[in-house]
Amino acid sequence: MHFNALGRSIIVLNSVEAAHDLLDKRGANYADRPRFVLFEVMGWGITLTFLRWSPRFLLHRKLFQKSFTQSVCKAYEPIQAEEARRATRAIVADPENWELLLRQFYTAVVLRVGFGIEVQEKDDPYIKMMLDVEEATRQGGVPAGNIVDFSPTASLSSERRSSLRQAIQTVDPCPEHEKVYPTAS
Repeated sequence: MHFNALGRSIIVLNSVEAAHDLLDKRGANYADRPRFVLFEVMGWGITLTFLRWSPRFLLHRKLFQKSFTQSVCKAYEPIQAEEARRATRAIVADPENWELLLRQFYTAVVLRVGFGIEVQEKDDPYIKMMLDVEEATRQGGVPAGNIVDFSPTASLSSERRSSLRQAIQTVDPCPEHEKVYPTAS
């Protein structure tokens, strides 16, 4: 069954066989994701997470996959182990903040593997930036579930726009940003 709701095509498959045939056997024909208009407005539409199927998406995915093959990932194990030990010590020392410390752990692994940046134990600017990004994303709502995702011309209330603007503005650039990504002079 096919129907159109707010400009989106929706297909309902009512059997396992139909789902298998369309999604497994011919999945490449339908490989795309919804457009996340709100995250595009927030400036995050060019990240691999929100890119739709396109030559740019294929390039990003190809570059990403080269860094995460099974053999390449072996080199990341010492980083993961060291950060896990550090996180475990921190959680044992301060169990009340386990959630923040766990977020710090996964952020530390991503930053070391992806950029060679080691986060500080306390008050790290990258951890603050990560928390700010999480908050801005949370303020954006459920991906592909916001009114502007269904109807990009729909306007957000001034209160909602203000809330999103404030959340985005809290994502402070890290003081070390210039050392990691120097700008061309």
